[in-house]
Amino acid sequence: MIRLVYLNERFISFRNVNRLGWKARKLSLKLS
Repeated sequence: MIRLVYLNERFISFRNVNRLGWKARKLSLKLS
């Protein structure tokens, strides 16, 4: 049970990092 929560939190943080990466990529495309 605890492992499930841990994996879920890691997955959510991974998705947040992915979303930030997409925003940064779009911003860099606009700036260049």
